[in-house]
Amino acid sequence: MNGVLLINKPTNITSHGVVKHIRQMTKLKVGHTGTLDPQATGVLIVMLGSATKLSPYLNLSTKKYVATCQLGQKTDTGDIWGEVIEERKAIDVTQPQLEEILNSFLGESYQKTPMVSAAKIKGKKLYEYHREGQVIDTPLRKIEVFDISLLSINDNSFTFEATVSSGTYIRTLCEDIATKLETIGTMSALNRVGIGDFTIDQCVDLKDLTYLNWQSHLISKKDVLTGLPYVHVNDPQPIFFGKPMEFKSEHDEVVVLFKDEVLAIYQRDENSNVYKSKRGLW
Repeated sequence: MNGVLLINKPTNITSHGVVKHIRQMTKLKVGHTGTLDPQATGVLIVMLGSATKLSPYLNLSTKKYVATCQLGQKTDTGDIWGEVIEERKAIDVTQPQLEEILNSFLGESYQKTPMVSAAKIKGKKLYEYHREGQVIDTPLRKIEVFDISLLSINDNSFTFEATVSSGTYIRTLCEDIATKLETIGTMSALNRVGIGDFTIDQCVDLKDLTYLNWQSHLISKKDVLTGLPYVHVNDPQPIFFGKPMEFKSEHDEVVVLFKDEVLAIYQRDENSNVYKSKRGLW
């Protein structure tokens, strides 16, 4: 069985823990497309069997989150599960004030990479430096906020929804919003409600996934490869051997199907109708 499971990840489990659980259940090769922190919830794309090769071809360019920011507190991890390093007296914020500041983050900007991230410096992940107690100058990365809106205000915290470019750190966004409010803040909850074309409404709760029903939740490789055009072949053998093929297509990359089953990604060879195998997906 090959395909994709859309999982609504609960708290208190790592993304690797979800993968391990599903691997033990299905006895298949399993991978995922993007880590969620143990305390975060929401959309986790899990790929099974040959679908583990699909990651570069899925639409993962945008991510949508619902996050809560706690004001008056700063931690070494940027979330409430870290060590508190600074506290300030709570301030009163109004809805118009918050909405104006949130809107100021729309568009492109640069964001400081947090020390608890998996980004690497000198071949070592930043969270490994953090665990060793080392503080280093982390790089800036370009991000984009496509949409952001205030959902609620509750005492010393507020909840917002944001659609952002892949690689945006919401914990850092919370800290930056607090800075513009002339205070400090830290992320206290995070729910990923969308990745590209995939939404939380399509997900199955991990607790509801069983040995008996997991196959019924499996999405085919064809149904998740929505960004590339299809071509059909009558004989799969040349595809299995990675042989060049001639296709009549206006596109430089195509998904090759045999009896509606995804076999490979083929790429045009220069300015001709000959396509060469780029990635086998059988």
